[in-house]
Amino acid sequence: MRTPPIPDADSCDAWVSYSGINILSGNDYSAFVREQAAAGEAWATAMLDGTAAVDRFVKFWVAHMELAGKRQNGGLSRVCAQIQHATPITREHASFSLQDCCVSSMRSRPCFEIESVRFANESIFVHHSLLQHCQCLWALYNTRTLLGAIVDAFQEGLQSTNLFEICQEFAACGERQEFARFLAVAARRVHAVFTEENFFQP
Repeated sequence: MRTPPIPDADSCDAWVSYSGINILSGNDYSAFVREQAAAGEAWATAMLDGTAAVDRFVKFWVAHMELAGKRQNGGLSRVCAQIQHATPITREHASFSLQDCCVSSMRSRPCFEIESVRFANESIFVHHSLLQHCQCLWALYNTRTLLGAIVDAFQEGLQSTNLFEICQEFAACGERQEFARFLAVAARRVHAVFTEENFFQP
């Protein structure tokens, strides 16, 4: 299977900045960056390239998760199906209990629950060692939702309407920086889940 390259940290940072500021500016920022790239500005070209790399990666693996979720041929397939309508998977709110792991088929092991927002009685249970992997799968599938939440929180304290000042403030936003770093980690882990992690394979 040919897969898109894993976006590096700089590409993820560019995607979060470009997409977030574009939301804040009502799509004015994307037009501005394209104009600057057309004028030969290296920073704008790098931002567009990084954003495109992340978009390709996310689009590919989201489609792959949706396809895998329809196959119903193993534990990873069940996880992919559940991720598409699951509540956020967080360590702080994870409930651990002795259950049968749907991925490994190990019985009566410490597992966390992946709950469905659509079907109250259709949770699945996954071994606790796979928590971070499942968190990354969920995060990649819900990347724009997470970005939207960060932008909403940032916007609540935003005073300026000047695009340049908004760019500076958003670049310095701690939540933005943390999300960009996490996105780079999640991209590597999602790629590994589907190409390297034998534990997840049927």
